[in-house]
Amino acid sequence: MTILAEGSVVRSARELIALVKKAEVGKSVLLEDLLEKIDCLAVLGDPRGVEITSVVWHHEQVTQGALYCCLPGQHFDGHDFAAKAIAKGAVALLCEHSVFPATATQSVHIYKKEDIGESIDPDVRSYVGENQEDVSAKDQGNSATDSIVQVVVEKGKTRVAMAQAACTFFGNPATDLLMVGVTGTNGKTTTTFILKSIFESAGIPTGVIGTLDGARTTPEAPELQKVLSAYKEAGYKACVMEVTSHALAQDRVYGICFDMAIFTNLSQDHLDYHGSMDEYFKAKAKLFTTNMAKVGIVNIDNAYGRRLMERSEIKVIPYGLKDVDQLDIGPNVTTFVFDNYRVRLSLGGLFNVENALAAATAAKAYGISAKDIVAGISQASGVPGRFEQVESDNGVRVVVDFAHTPDALDKVLQAARSALQDPSARLTVVFGCGGDRDKGKRPVMGQVASVFADRIVLTSDNPRSEDPQSIIDQILAGINSSAAVELHVEADRQKAIEFALRTSKPGDLVLIAGKGHESTQQIGNMTVPFDDRKVVSQFLDADADPFSEPIVWPSTAAMFAKRAQYDSIDQTLLYRDSEQTP
Repeated sequence: MTILAEGSVVRSARELIALVKKAEVGKSVLLEDLLEKIDCLAVLGDPRGVEITSVVWHHEQVTQGALYCCLPGQHFDGHDFAAKAIAKGAVALLCEHSVFPATATQSVHIYKKEDIGESIDPDVRSYVGENQEDVSAKDQGNSATDSIVQVVVEKGKTRVAMAQAACTFFGNPATDLLMVGVTGTNGKTTTTFILKSIFESAGIPTGVIGTLDGARTTPEAPELQKVLSAYKEAGYKACVMEVTSHALAQDRVYGICFDMAIFTNLSQDHLDYHGSMDEYFKAKAKLFTTNMAKVGIVNIDNAYGRRLMERSEIKVIPYGLKDVDQLDIGPNVTTFVFDNYRVRLSLGGLFNVENALAAATAAKAYGISAKDIVAGISQASGVPGRFEQVESDNGVRVVVDFAHTPDALDKVLQAARSALQDPSARLTVVFGCGGDRDKGKRPVMGQVASVFADRIVLTSDNPRSEDPQSIIDQILAGINSSAAVELHVEADRQKAIEFALRTSKPGDLVLIAGKGHESTQQIGNMTVPFDDRKVVSQFLDADADPFSEPIVWPSTAAMFAKRAQYDSIDQTLLYRDSEQTP
């Protein structure tokens, strides 16, 4: 597989995987150097001469010489796993409170006396004298932990400190790359892929980080900085990445000042985490502050985009459908005129025009010529699991899409409806809603489906800890009983897909929504293999699987997906938490 045709840029996914591994293997930084960049309250123990070989946040990621970051979480607290981290070789802890008492052989260095108070834990306060910078501890400790350095930070600031440590450990690679962050409820992935295509048409080798990469759409700071370091070593000059509201709220991208920040749209999602649309918007708006980005690219066709325009701290360039002329949207191809150039986009749906406009406006703001922008959009291929289509031998068309919000389902259903060529053809949608997520959107999605579909087959998505039938019942509550829609319920997702395909006729279209590119399903505490696209291809008994692991561009998706073939498995794949997609 070829990444780029010429130059010193790494060409294959295998080479890029090797560079990601190389970014950390054999690397070490003195803890004292990291401490210069970390906003810490106190250090228990002597950091002098301590070499850090990795910065990690999960105890199973620990190798000899690691700085283990004790992250408090919704279900688990990283401080509780510190002993396991030390047993695996961690030499220092980044924590919100001391895990082990300071010993007689250790010193306590206070970095910010003005912060000594309730925010710092009692063990540390008890060792602080009125005018002392370093004081000896009074207690005798456990010899197994005597040499462990504990870096204590303010409560709620562990992720900030971890990001500071990771940036320093990997040498702040983002400063050597053109960084573009894309945020919004929908459209992030497609926008990043189109912008990558435009940049590379203009001769700018570009990496992508996002939803297709495995564990999290926006990785935790250590993984993010490691990948950015690998991109830099690989010869890339730019990185286009998805920046989720979770990542912004949790400071995963702290320490990066994006050259451009793109806002695609905002609609209901993740209210289980943010609590309200206002808080959800505030999390997104954080990207458009002076310490996070230099220039903003904002969709003013979205009400929240217009709101962002009014309160953004940085220069903002608006975009919208008013920027195009002669728009012609087909099932698979869309054409329009942008900046006096005719553009051919190999994607259907009005929402993909918006995604292309986001990418084009950002590229134009960077100074890329209209000719290169048009070429890049024209060369952009479909994104795995985003309105991904196949037509069966019997004439039934199938679309697999990631739509898992009311707004996304609305738009993809309208696009699917417009793709029907026979007035008598039926549109069937197969979907469910994820468990342990925003429950408020479930009836809304049911309502949307009942407006635009002829048949609805309700099923499971990723039920996680919830009862699948309970989730389905909540979706059913929103379906318009007076709508002329045929309704079926089948909690088994494979059976639901097969039923929809088996009962469709030539010319009909079956939209399978919610999971898109995902290759697993989360049921209870298990993660089992499941791919909508493979279920379709196996049922159709196609000679060639049209969904056989399509790799449109070698983003980090390719790296992580193939990493298991090599001598170590990346822990970001093994420890997927409840916030997989954000």
